[in-house]
Amino acid sequence: MKHLFLLALLCLTVTLTTGQNVIEKHYQNYVEQEDITEVYVSGQLFQYAAHFVDDEDFDEVEELGVEDAKDFILSIESFQLIKVPELTDAASIYEAGVDKISRTHDELIAIRDNDSRFTLLVDEYEGIVSELVGIGTSDGEFIVFSLLGDMDFNDLGKIVAKIQKENMTKNEVFERVDIDYSEMKVYPNPASTDGILNIDVPQGMVGGTARIYDLNGSVISQFKISDRQQQFQAENLTPGYYVVELQNETTTMKKKVLVAK
Repeated sequence: MKHLFLLALLCLTVTLTTGQNVIEKHYQNYVEQEDITEVYVSGQLFQYAAHFVDDEDFDEVEELGVEDAKDFILSIESFQLIKVPELTDAASIYEAGVDKISRTHDELIAIRDNDSRFTLLVDEYEGIVSELVGIGTSDGEFIVFSLLGDMDFNDLGKIVAKIQKENMTKNEVFERVDIDYSEMKVYPNPASTDGILNIDVPQGMVGGTARIYDLNGSVISQFKISDRQQQFQAENLTPGYYVVELQNETTTMKKKVLVAK
C-alpha cells in the first residue's frame, strides 16, 4: 500500500467523536448543501493505518523528516475538507474566515496569486498542534480543511510540504508555490535577550523582506533578506513572544518565537 498519508486523507470513513473543528464551528451550513465536495477521515482510519500497514509505507513519511511516522499518524484525530463551488462572494467569505480563525489560531503561511488566496493556520501550545487549518479561494470556489489531533509542531512543517506536493488541499495556488515551509527555521527558541536569533530562509524567499514584530503588531525590526541565513540581535527585545515574518510578492511565512531572560 503506497502513499500512506495521501490514501488516508482521500478515503472516506465513519465518524469518530472528536473535538469540534473550524468547519463545524463556522461552516456547517455549507456541509449541508448538495453541491459541495466533502472529505471526512476519522481517527479510526488513521489508527488502522498506524497498526496494519507495512513498515515500508511509514518510510515515505519518515523520509520527510518526521522522526516517528507511526506516532504522528496516531496523533491525528480527524481530517475534514469541504469545497464549495460557484460562490459570487468567495473572496469576502475567505477574508472573513481568515480574520475569524486568526483570533484563535496562528498564521503559518499565506499565498496570493491574482484573485486566488490560500492561508494555513495552527492552534498550537508549547509545541503541540491541536488543529491545522487551511482556507482558500480560487475561481469562485471556497475551500477549507481541518486536521485535528495532538501533533508535534516540528513534524507538522514536513506534513504541510507533503500536503502541498500532493495537492491535498485542492487549491491550485497552494500547489503552484515552490516554497517549502519546513525550510523556515527560527532558533534558538526560546531565545535569550542577550543572544542572537538565527533565521533559516527558504530559497524562494531570498530577496524578500523580513519583519520581527510583537503580538500587538508593533514592528521591532524590518530588513531585506539577502541570503538564506539571517541573524538578529535579540538584546533589544523585552521578554515575551514575537513573530518572525518572511514576505515576497506572493507568499508570507510566519513563525512565533519566545524571547526569555
